Amino acid sequence: MTWNYRLIHMDVTVPDSNWFQVAEVYYDDAGNITMWTPESLNFDSDFAEDVAASLKQAAEDLAKYPILLESELPRC
Repeated sequence: MTWNYRLIHMDVTVPDSNWFQVAEVYYDDAGNITMWTPESLNFDSDFAEDVAASLKQAAEDLAKYPILLESELPRC
């Protein structure tokens, strides 16, 4: 199983409004999304270096991969 950070365009109830969140998205061996973290991520740790590394990885992943739509993701 692999995973990366992805930007998710969340379903909203207010027309013409947008809400985005960063999620961890997990894939099977064929590259299909199997699950994702529907709650907002907190980049926290006991070590500042870990937070910085996670934020760096998230920025790289968000720049590399397209935005996903919540409505097209499997229910968690």
